[in-house]
Amino acid sequence: MKRIITRSILGLLIALIPFTASAEAACGFSWHGYDLAAVWMTPDKADLSIPNLRSDGQFALVRVAPAEGTISYDVINEYAGTELFLRLAGGEQVLCSSLMFHTLITPEDGGFPTVAPEQNNFDLLFFLEGRDETALEGAEVVISADGAEQSIPLNAISREKPAE
Repeated sequence: MKRIITRSILGLLIALIPFTASAEAACGFSWHGYDLAAVWMTPDKADLSIPNLRSDGQFALVRVAPAEGTISYDVINEYAGTELFLRLAGGEQVLCSSLMFHTLITPEDGGFPTVAPEQNNFDLLFFLEGRDETALEGAEVVISADGAEQSIPLNAISREKPAE
């Protein structure tokens, strides 16, 4: 009996390996020479540290990070606002409302910080005016560059916030 249970558990684990690998692969994409992944998605306003956040619609925040190393601020700033967008289940495209950067350089003598030229990750914030969270059902992040499109279903992106 013990041998049958052990074999059943082992068979289940082996069967789950391709599912796990495909879920991880589904969140990865190539963009302007970088291998990136959508590592976190949240529709929860409580996860957003934005004062005076609009309350007349639904948000979706998607964090993007390189598989290794960093990504150039200039590449993000130049292309992310137009080449990374949200496509709702009905086909409507929602452009990024805001790009958020996390790596800042604070001057030693005080003053305002500046955005570092290399970033560990960045956030895409999408706003769906007048809608609720059900508008995100079936939605996907679309990566459109060099005439080709890749997409990542929002439900394939982890909702567990990564460590800072």
